[in-house]
Amino acid sequence: MSLKQSASVAGLLEEEEEAPCCWLCLEEGPDASDKPLCRDCSCRGTSGFVHLSCAVKYAENMSRDDADEEYFFRTCPNCKQDYQGDVAYALAKARVDFVEREFKNNYEMCLDAMRENLYALDFKDEQRRSEWEDICSKMISIIEIVDKDPSLQHDGMSHSIAMAETSIGEFRYELGTKEDLEEAKKHFIRSKDLWEGLGEDLDVRAMERAIRMVGAKLSGTEPE
Repeated sequence: MSLKQSASVAGLLEEEEEAPCCWLCLEEGPDASDKPLCRDCSCRGTSGFVHLSCAVKYAENMSRDDADEEYFFRTCPNCKQDYQGDVAYALAKARVDFVEREFKNNYEMCLDAMRENLYALDFKDEQRRSEWEDICSKMISIIEIVDKDPSLQHDGMSHSIAMAETSIGEFRYELGTKEDLEEAKKHFIRSKDLWEGLGEDLDVRAMERAIRMVGAKLSGTEPE
């Protein structure tokens, strides 16, 4: 093997053995809270690793000056793919904390963040049942505030509430008890009514289908 080839191989080996570091703070190993580097996106090799604390701080800083704040909590800026798994859950939860702290009177933003947090949870994880309930309770409280104040009611808000009602209904449907199914039906009906007011026919039909599925589950029959 020539000297040039040997140098090339050595360089490749050195690159392969390079320890990953956080792409934000450039530090290797765990962060100050002893939390390890993580990567739940499409980055490969040693790229894309990040401390969750750094990712949250980055998302918060970027979101203060950008209307599309959800992007920074949802998407890896390196590979442009949405985060998955535990990272997606942690950032969705961090987004709710951030929005409630920085934009607490922006009810559309709060509802959208809470809805994303709800979808990031595993409905089958009983240990997180109280967290699901807490998110749903907060969403319902916001909806009640908007319902009582006509000055807050507009198409954008109606869209956010319709999506929130849908997500709460889906959550209750997945829980599957008779009480939960009856609650799911109420949320699906409210969502359908809002979609009708917005002229969104596809969403109306989706809610009609969801309502039939709830009815079938309650009666023990197959949905039409």
